[in-house]
Amino acid sequence: MNRFCQQQGEAIRALGGRRLRRAGRAFIILAGLWWGGAHATLSWPRPPHESSAAELSRQARRTVAGHRLGRALAFFQQAVRLNPRDATLQAELGEAFNALGRPLEAIPAFRAALQLNPLLEPAEIGLGRAYQHVGNLEEAREWFERATRDHPGSAPPLVARGELELERQDYAAATRYLERAIALDPSSVAAHVDLAAALEARGQPQRALDELDAALRYDPRSAAAHYFRAVVHKERNEIRAALEEARRAAQIDPHQPRTRTLLGELEIRAGECRAAVRALGPAAAPPNAAASTLYLLARAYQCAGKGDQARRTMMRFAARSRQEHAGQAARQQADSLAAEAGDMARQNRLQEAMELLERALAQDPDNASAQGLLAKIYFSEGKIGAARDAIERAVKRNPYQPEYLYVRGRVLEQQGDLAGALAAFEQTVEIDPRESDAYYEMGAVYLRLKQHDRAVAAFRQALQLAPDDRDYQRALEQAAGSKP
Repeated sequence: MNRFCQQQGEAIRALGGRRLRRAGRAFIILAGLWWGGAHATLSWPRPPHESSAAELSRQARRTVAGHRLGRALAFFQQAVRLNPRDATLQAELGEAFNALGRPLEAIPAFRAALQLNPLLEPAEIGLGRAYQHVGNLEEAREWFERATRDHPGSAPPLVARGELELERQDYAAATRYLERAIALDPSSVAAHVDLAAALEARGQPQRALDELDAALRYDPRSAAAHYFRAVVHKERNEIRAALEEARRAAQIDPHQPRTRTLLGELEIRAGECRAAVRALGPAAAPPNAAASTLYLLARAYQCAGKGDQARRTMMRFAARSRQEHAGQAARQQADSLAAEAGDMARQNRLQEAMELLERALAQDPDNASAQGLLAKIYFSEGKIGAARDAIERAVKRNPYQPEYLYVRGRVLEQQGDLAGALAAFEQTVEIDPRESDAYYEMGAVYLRLKQHDRAVAAFRQALQLAPDDRDYQRALEQAAGSKP
């Protein structure tokens, strides 16, 4: 086996693990990738007449209360530009990004807030929620624990931790954290609602109803509390009580899809079929409507005496159901083939790996695991155009996977797009702050940009994360020694 193939095998084996740098170094003489994605940009509204940061922040809070989050975000951004040293403003900016589903922009805002005020509770919790959003549950847990330690008498960190355990489906742990939160703050509506969800999942419906009653005593307009009361009553076959609660939830939050679906189902079971058609119609309108929603709507049409519409909707349900089942089966098969291909690639059996990946992508053309591995193999072979296409597909399917972002950065670095490479590496460490390889590569890029201070800082951060790594130590010494 020649040296080139040996390098390929070493690279693929390393890229299969958590440590990414080894493969990057094996690839360095071979090729690089391209990042076509760009950071999300904000369309700025016309600047308001008021120019002070305080007035802008007041306007932002008013627009948040009015559920105009995009407008609120613009106000917060302008306020932060005027007063970047205000930790509370930075945290509120992070919350706006979180609410809009933009965690990669929320993370630096919360970190900026914590640099200004390391004990700012909303920033600690908000940062944990941003990490939860990108799937880094370990980092989320650490920030919630830090907030709990820093604020031992406060309920919100415990609520956040309880919600994390709900996501992990550890309902016993969620119950413990949420009960502690309620002991500290009995008026926490979120804690009561979340605890009810945990108790219902543990098969304790009466206790769940008790917690929801408590939530509604503090906030009678809690749509979530009414919704979960409807769920519990439905599980107990108490249809009239469930229907009443679902209607209240829908009145409070008429645009919540899960509430409208539940309402339609309950109205069918109560024989109120025309009302069910009205409730389910909007959710079933899109071409990609869920098969379960289409099935309920077909039932609603049938019991409302609209046979033709029922038949047409049932035909849509049958087609959509087949599509969903076929898609799920294809994704599972593709995932299995991609995992097997990864094993082959790490054994330097690249041809066999490629054959498995071709089969995987025939099943699911945008399968992220398959496209990510394909990008690495193409990268090792110097097929930059093909690698670019593959990694972009992987990132599009899974934009918060740090491994894909790292590979994107390595390739851009090799192509000479240093600004793009830095952006990709920064996103990598925003999602996974423990990824020392990305800091190392950031240092290498900064050296190429003649920014020695930043290069030294990046290499030092890499070494702090992996103090026994000789490559990091050597890079830091060389960068510090070559400083102008």
